[in-house]
Amino acid sequence: MTSKICALCKQNFQIDDEDLAFYEKIGVPTPSLCPEDRQRRRAAFRNERYLFRRKCDGTGKDIVSMYSPDKPFKIFDQDFWWGDSWSPLDFGQDFDFNRPFFEQLKELQLKVPRLSLYNFNSENSYYTNHSGENKNCYMDVDTGGCQDVYFSNWITGCKNCIDCSYTHKSELCYFCLYSENCFNCNFCFDCKQLQDCSYCFDCRSCSSCFLCTGLRKKQFHILNKKVTPEEYKEFVEKYKYSYEMQNEARKQLADLMLQTPHKYAHVTESEDCTGDYIFHCKNAQKCYDAWRLWDCKYCYNTLDTKNGYDCYQPGYHDCELVYEVHAGHGLFSSKFLHLCRDVHNCDYADNCFDSNNLFGCIGIKHNEYCILNKKYSPEEYKALRAKIIEHMSKTGEWGEFFPFSYSPFGYNETKAQEYYPITKEDAVANGFNWSEYEASAPTGQGIVPPDDVRTVNDSIINNVISCEITGKPFKIIKQELEFYRQKGLPIPHKSPQKRYEERMMLRNPRHLYDRNCSKCGAAIKTTYSPDRKEVIYCDKCYLEAIY
Repeated sequence: MTSKICALCKQNFQIDDEDLAFYEKIGVPTPSLCPEDRQRRRAAFRNERYLFRRKCDGTGKDIVSMYSPDKPFKIFDQDFWWGDSWSPLDFGQDFDFNRPFFEQLKELQLKVPRLSLYNFNSENSYYTNHSGENKNCYMDVDTGGCQDVYFSNWITGCKNCIDCSYTHKSELCYFCLYSENCFNCNFCFDCKQLQDCSYCFDCRSCSSCFLCTGLRKKQFHILNKKVTPEEYKEFVEKYKYSYEMQNEARKQLADLMLQTPHKYAHVTESEDCTGDYIFHCKNAQKCYDAWRLWDCKYCYNTLDTKNGYDCYQPGYHDCELVYEVHAGHGLFSSKFLHLCRDVHNCDYADNCFDSNNLFGCIGIKHNEYCILNKKYSPEEYKALRAKIIEHMSKTGEWGEFFPFSYSPFGYNETKAQEYYPITKEDAVANGFNWSEYEASAPTGQGIVPPDDVRTVNDSIINNVISCEITGKPFKIIKQELEFYRQKGLPIPHKSPQKRYEERMMLRNPRHLYDRNCSKCGAAIKTTYSPDRKEVIYCDKCYLEAIY
């Protein structure tokens, strides 16, 4: 084990022996930033939720893009970018050993056209980002294999859902978080296999439950008590349709959750893992929102990865032996990647696809043996790559992810601002990018929706609604109105962004604290900080309490 001082936060951090072995295996020096700041740097490259209208620099047509119009890059719409009318090799340049690598890569970044959205194989789902294989979806992020899903993030295999996060294989659900295999559920958190349930926490295999926590295989329960079907229907009817009653039920659920034992961590069918929300993993250390990982560490929102360190959302297609990756699928033996798919043996690749043996390339597709977008023979590539790595080792660049200043987004547009918020002054002082661009918003006099959805007529889709928290204007779409009417839900009084922020506030921080079980006193590592009010149990005590 060795220790270092983080170059950004100036705090001491430890590098374990297994970390040193991994760095040696992939041929990089130890990192200059602590794990948290490495994650922060990758997050600064991820704009998920801010979409802008602008022109395609290839066709001139109006498009939607994650890059605002004031960005200095060439942006191509998806169809044109993937077409054959241009070649990324046209922008190739020789490497200058008298200059830093990242300085030259930045010059290339300003020349090569960028893909407007990261959205693949979808139908009628233009307004989605970091998503794929969807149909009839709108304003979704990290969504895969979904149909008729709106304003949701990190959900897969869902149908007819709105305002859901980290929800899978569910249908007709509203405002659910970390739920799976649910049908016709509302405000259900950490739940599985529910049907016709609302305002539930940590329930499994239940139906017709309302304001319940910690239940297993129950039906017709209110406040964890058995009731008759008639009593259930009468009680639930009071909470339908009304926004005021919806808020009252949410407050009651929040109080119930404080009284209910919480498991110290959500680790399911996994072995030798630390972190939270870990499923079907082995030896995943300090990982969060992870599925099917093997021998991984410091990974976030990661799937189907083996031997991966410091990754933010690789997966969907198997990844192996990867390091410092932001958003990639089908990756092998590669490091320092940003928005890449199906690449092998690549380093410092940005927006590259279906390619092998790339170094310092941008926008390459279906190619190999390229450096700074210039093609070489395999022998030339190997020799030049070794010389560049030697040069970068002398300049202190080798082994580091792209610097903050290389990000194509303003810090305040990215996930970094969500997890590690700072002011513009702090961003400028640290050399981070900052965006001043204001996207156009709906115009008109903002209204307050009626409390009862049954009194709302079709004209509301033409009105502008003022968010009751921020005052910012937003609109609802026809599909939303039909959904709310079908389920007896009131029209939201908060903007989609504010509703998203509320769901994210229900999650724990991605940080492990030392704490003791509230029942037996056993030492545990948990994402619940010691000063929080929840009742936290170790695995043994939790199972005894629930079952």
